[in-house]
Amino acid sequence: MGFFRNSFILAFGTGFSQIIPLALMPVIGRLYNPGEYGIYSFIMSVAAVTSVMLSLRFENALILPRLNRAASLLLGFVLSLAGLGFIAACLAAAAVTFLMPENHPAQAWLWLVPVLALSQNLVQTGSMYANRLQQYKTIAASSVVIQAVYGFLGVLAGTVHPGPGGLIYSRIAGQFAGTTVLIKRAWPGIALRGLSIRKMAYFFKTYRQFPLFNMPNMLLSTASRESAVLIFTFFGSPHAAGFYGIIRAGLLMPVNLISSSLGQVYARQATLHLHQESFRAFTLTLVAALLCILALPFSLFSHYAGSILGVILGSDWADAGAYAIIILPLALLQTVTIWLIRILEITHRQHLGFRLRAVFDTAAVVALAAMLALGYGPLPSLAFYTFFLLIYELLLTATVFRVLMLPIYKLLVILAGVMALYALQTGLHVVCQSAGLQMLQAFMLESAATLILTAGIGIFFVRRLKENMVF
Repeated sequence: MGFFRNSFILAFGTGFSQIIPLALMPVIGRLYNPGEYGIYSFIMSVAAVTSVMLSLRFENALILPRLNRAASLLLGFVLSLAGLGFIAACLAAAAVTFLMPENHPAQAWLWLVPVLALSQNLVQTGSMYANRLQQYKTIAASSVVIQAVYGFLGVLAGTVHPGPGGLIYSRIAGQFAGTTVLIKRAWPGIALRGLSIRKMAYFFKTYRQFPLFNMPNMLLSTASRESAVLIFTFFGSPHAAGFYGIIRAGLLMPVNLISSSLGQVYARQATLHLHQESFRAFTLTLVAALLCILALPFSLFSHYAGSILGVILGSDWADAGAYAIIILPLALLQTVTIWLIRILEITHRQHLGFRLRAVFDTAAVVALAAMLALGYGPLPSLAFYTFFLLIYELLLTATVFRVLMLPIYKLLVILAGVMALYALQTGLHVVCQSAGLQMLQAFMLESAATLILTAGIGIFFVRRLKENMVF
């Protein structure tokens, strides 16, 4: 039952950390307009792409060495790479800032990209090493501290001096505060004294699949995920970037972070039990459980997204509901693929995921830019962008199923069940609308029915997971 306990610790810590910014969103939405939030999202997007390249994704290898001494040297190696990457990022940021038009709204904030990228990389590295030590409470505590500091300082800065800088500085402070929490466990494990050129070459050779496949794969993934914000801003639509950014931060990030927390525990178990039949059965049940449990709430939110966001964030943000409807199916699939893709890392088959991502992420980015260049609005452009990413997520899941020797038809059955649940909730929505109920009454009735059905589905799958948890 260690899997469930550790997953719960990470999920609870991550979920609790997300309550803080979610609770402050009504304030944030009224302190920062969509344009200001769009600039913040733009800087965050550039920093996210930069962060991937700082340590060449060697931090993902920290759970692999059998000996703690080797892992300690690897940790020192990763941090050394991050330091060198930070220097290179500072030089690049200075060059780009110099070349940008002086009136570009993001120019004044580009110099903070390397700092923000470094803080993100340190959190990722510290979390991976803490995962090796199975210090899941420390990882959860770090997530809470990051969001608490960011939320408090973001509101304070918006009250004193509104503008995108308040959110950017607050995010940097939160990331470094979270790193401080992780240092308590990770820093004693750093070994720099024995880190020679020969040892660094050994790490490059032994774990070369991470810079060769993981970094390009993650770079493509991050660039694709952030491309909507980057392209919207480039084409002069900071409001669209703000709508997309607020949806991702407020609605999708909690789901993705919880899935990432689950993935850390899952990856550790996969390294130990990958070839056991019981582990494969557990994986299949876990995929079905997540998709089916979340299908009804996602469908419910899609019907009331605009009204909910307008009430929570203010009337300026009501149009963000249309963006949420387009993105929700993709987010539902990502709750599975975020942790399932770790199987490709453990089996050294990252090239399979990389090939798929190279094709479909590129197609998604090109489609978004082309649609905007042809004069189409942000919403139809985003729909084409999401379509290609949905195909990628489906093919990626099917690829992992084949690697685990799980029948593809079972994946199709799961997806059919998810579509049936989506249709069930949609049918309930149509009935409530046909009955002439007021919006609040219909929403309360649909929410109650969704809660009851979701609870029943959850109980069923929890029992199935316990039955399969025999590895």
